[in-house]
Amino acid sequence: MNGPIPSKKLLLASMITMLVACGSNNDHLISASHNLPIKTKANAEVLSYVGSAACAECHNEQHKTFIKTGHNFKIQKVSKGQQPTFPYTPESTITGAIKLLDFAGPTGDGTTNNKLGAPKSYDEVSYVVGGYHWKMRWLDAEGYIVTGKNVQYNIRNSDGTLNVPANHVDDEHVMGNYKGSKKNFQYKCGNCHTTGWKRTTTEYGDKRNLARQDNLPGMGGTFALQGIQCESCHGAASAHIKAPSTENITKVASARMTADFLAADLGYGKAVTCAECHTRDGEKDYPSYVSHYNKAFPNGSKAGGRIAASGGLSKHHQTGDEMLGVVPENHGDYKAGDEIGVKRDMSCTACHDPHKSTVNQGSRDGLHTGAVKACSACHTGEDKKQFTVKTHEFVAECTDCHMPKLAKSAVKHLGKDGKTVYGDVKSHLFTIDLAPAAKQFSRNGKFQMPWSTAKYSCGECHADVASYVSRLPGGKIHQSH
Repeated sequence: MNGPIPSKKLLLASMITMLVACGSNNDHLISASHNLPIKTKANAEVLSYVGSAACAECHNEQHKTFIKTGHNFKIQKVSKGQQPTFPYTPESTITGAIKLLDFAGPTGDGTTNNKLGAPKSYDEVSYVVGGYHWKMRWLDAEGYIVTGKNVQYNIRNSDGTLNVPANHVDDEHVMGNYKGSKKNFQYKCGNCHTTGWKRTTTEYGDKRNLARQDNLPGMGGTFALQGIQCESCHGAASAHIKAPSTENITKVASARMTADFLAADLGYGKAVTCAECHTRDGEKDYPSYVSHYNKAFPNGSKAGGRIAASGGLSKHHQTGDEMLGVVPENHGDYKAGDEIGVKRDMSCTACHDPHKSTVNQGSRDGLHTGAVKACSACHTGEDKKQFTVKTHEFVAECTDCHMPKLAKSAVKHLGKDGKTVYGDVKSHLFTIDLAPAAKQFSRNGKFQMPWSTAKYSCGECHADVASYVSRLPGGKIHQSH
């Protein structure tokens, strides 16, 4: 590629859901010590989290769909040794999965690194992470994430169908590895898995939050509510509940800045925007709360970063980074740090209903119908794309080409050529570069380029991608306006 990709080159609109939310009935509050002062306008007011059930009194329609989305199930506390449940994951898929720890896989070679060893039942588990759609992990009785080999249960196999634990005998991908070299690995994922997260402050002299959730040594912070609930995206709502007004609640969140986290309240109570969680390189974490991206590019966006990659695929939950579209290294006319994402200024809600589940749009209960707008809702009239190869509009969806599965959350699969590796999460790059010299990853393989190459956009259907692309009229799949 020798120059910038034109803004009209092979685009589509769609986005990941997170912005607004309306939580769960699983409202496990911690102590009132988390009611810290938060500045609102000219006055300091003590705000606290009230739980999503309180929101439902006025926002019932949004609540009844949102409580069945994955955001509510990012983490669940285990109660009385009972296996957790999920709205669209059958019990048969989950039951027995915990017994695979330490021996799963065709060769029975699983190992765990935790001092307590592998939990044998839910009596030895404090929390469960995930389980809604892609995968599930366990936290041991002390709150440490179970790490090692074959310690992650994948809800679906490589063809997308639901697993059952017994499949592990023949399928090595039923269980996955996680942080194989880490021992007694603390849970510090609460910024994006919980509502009202505050990191435990461990730097010398920093006494802002010395507590750990449930007093568990494996917990790297505290939170008000488990999962991503209404107030994660709208902000602590105690004032709003008392006197509902557009002035005391956030409808569309803006990213919290480094200064918010360095304040006495650690940003507690403030609304969280999509890009704060759907990023890796742009994550602000204790103690500096300056992202890796901003350390490398101080003048870059303060919400998002480069698209991190590993093993020939991008890592999951980076939709904000994909939208931002950072070029990770000098390439053609681009300079490292250029932010070229064609949809970088769009809101997630332009395409997604944030109170519905994208992956369960076709659920039998019908709750999530319309979770994502059709591409043709916007790409119509003069903006409608016309094909140079007419069959495409009948045999493929827009997202098949413009949103290939370039990210891996749990499992991988191979493309039509039997070699190209795909993940299980659709990208939000939208732009396609069909040039033969286009590359998908940086030279060191640590970052993904902010476009999709022909190899990945075409490779799910075409085994000989190079030959196919060379025969396209004018080298394009869409006609120019």
